[in-house]
Amino acid sequence: MDAGEASLSNLNPALTALIDDAAITYKIPSLMAGYILWENAPLDVYVKAGVSSISTKASDKRIGHKKETSVQFALGAGMHYSFAKSWQLDLGLDSYDTDARVVSLGISRRFD
Repeated sequence: MDAGEASLSNLNPALTALIDDAAITYKIPSLMAGYILWENAPLDVYVKAGVSSISTKASDKRIGHKKETSVQFALGAGMHYSFAKSWQLDLGLDSYDTDARVVSLGISRRFD
């Protein structure tokens, strides 16, 4: 998952102007296995667990950021709701240890 970036600034405008696009980006690759707790058409509820790794990178080496990668425990839960033929609404929450939480909402279509 691409978890986005955190923009950086400084109270001293001269330092902010020195690196005008200062930011740290976050990537979180993960591997999880899931289990459907409740399977009742048209609603399925699931949980999942696994491992993930959060990787950070600074946009400029003058920021003074040490590149880090840490392995951590990941949990998730969600639901799939089928609302029309081959259409599905997906709602999920993933938690990557204490570092990040992601809520996702999507619509998907299956091609049978």
